[in-house]
Amino acid sequence: GEVTLREAARLSLNIPAIKLLDEVGVERAKAFAERLGIRFAKADRDLTLALGAMADGVSPLEMAGAYQAFANGGTYREPHTIVRVVAAGNELRGRAVLVRRAMRPETAHAVTDILQTVVTQGTGTGALIGRPMAGKTGSVELPPDPAFEGLSGNSAAWFVGYTPDVVASVWVGYDQVDPEHYLPPDVNGSTYPTLLWRQIVGTALA
Repeated sequence: GEVTLREAARLSLNIPAIKLLDEVGVERAKAFAERLGIRFAKADRDLTLALGAMADGVSPLEMAGAYQAFANGGTYREPHTIVRVVAAGNELRGRAVLVRRAMRPETAHAVTDILQTVVTQGTGTGALIGRPMAGKTGSVELPPDPAFEGLSGNSAAWFVGYTPDVVASVWVGYDQVDPEHYLPPDVNGSTYPTLLWRQIVGTALA
């Protein structure tokens, strides 16, 4: 039956995500994601993108960078580690931070409002730290390969969450997935990634 976008996000439903991408259009959706620092390969051009199926994938840093635009009211700031190096009072090297308007503030607010429901009532409740926050869980299924036939589990599990002050991305998995190295069924986006996020970010904001 029909569900709202809020309900689809809360329960992490796949089919509504695919139908939404179909309505929006793959190229339009990719252009939006690119404004958030997400890079695509040439092979990334079908509706499976709605479920995160990408040729090269996205790093935890890129995910955190993309989500912080929602926390910043639609302004994207390129993730960076070192802003400048100063020695003996002299700046040896500086670096301008890339800042751009990625979306309207209204869009950022609407998405944040939906993603707050994910952590208060949905798959992300394990990350709750007792302050305003939003986020999204994700689980990557095992590859459709005969080697994994009869096995139950996941390739990887995610949680990306944010408060007004901090954005953090948690990825759990193996660099190379094979029949000996994969996550058991009880390790998905709503279990260990949310627990790790709560412990790390909760401590950072204590």
